[in-house]
Amino acid sequence: EKTIHADKSKFWQWKNQNSRDKNSVYKDMFNKYGPLKEEKAAICIQSGFRAYLARKSFQNLKGMVRLQALVQSQEVKKKAAIALQSMQSWIRVQSQIRARRSCMVTEGRIKQKKREHQIKLEAELHEIEVDWLDGAETMEEILARVQQREEAAVRRERAMAYAFSHQ
Repeated sequence: EKTIHADKSKFWQWKNQNSRDKNSVYKDMFNKYGPLKEEKAAICIQSGFRAYLARKSFQNLKGMVRLQALVQSQEVKKKAAIALQSMQSWIRVQSQIRARRSCMVTEGRIKQKKREHQIKLEAELHEIEVDWLDGAETMEEILARVQQREEAAVRRERAMAYAFSHQ
């Protein structure tokens, strides 16, 4: 150690004298005795700080990976929710179409029944006209009798529908 301290004092003398280049003196001292205690401490501190920065950077990187995975999973969830909503809307549209079709079929059946009823009524009126020419009833009486027959037919249909629905 005494030789190191003596060489250190020489180093400071050389520095003050500027007889040699500062870097060359430092290199000579470093090559001869290795780094000084302060330099060793500085190197140790720097390597510790670099390790700290590396750990911090690695933690940040892990956090970014986790965040990216979370964002991607949220995007997947959003896409799934959007797909589910579109499927639900398609189902609603399809059910509305089915309901419209069934209404149209029902309306068609009702119109067909009305046509059949109208044809039947016209046939009965034609028969009544033929009978009226021979009979003693007035036209109003004949029309009242036809209307009673129609009402009776409607009542029979309702009774049949009620009977079928309560079986």
